[in-house]
Amino acid sequence: MLGPLRQAAASLDEVDLLAPATPAQRLWLRAQVLAGWFELLALLDASQAQLANPTPDEATTPAERNRMAWQLHALDTQALGQMQRFVLQYYLPAPVDLQELQAAADTHGLSPQRRAQLGL
Repeated sequence: MLGPLRQAAASLDEVDLLAPATPAQRLWLRAQVLAGWFELLALLDASQAQLANPTPDEATTPAERNRMAWQLHALDTQALGQMQRFVLQYYLPAPVDLQELQAAADTHGLSPQRRAQLGL
């Protein structure tokens, strides 16, 4: 369950936004990476909610859910830090950048808690 999420975070963190040749390509790539980070955060939130509220037919034990919750929390902390660095590095406090961040947060349905963590 966590392997693909870890790999997604690592892949997003490795994207070089300075590599594309034109400003338009860089802006497009920046938007794609931002969408990837927001999607990853949404998946982490959904996974944590699922662990906190298991279905009655859930086959995992409380100990297994606790272990997975701990691992999800650790991954969440790491991914959130990486995503915040990305935003600080590639977005300015200019209105156009703030609008792009807000629109992406709306598109990906970030929770109020996530928005607060990200200052949105």
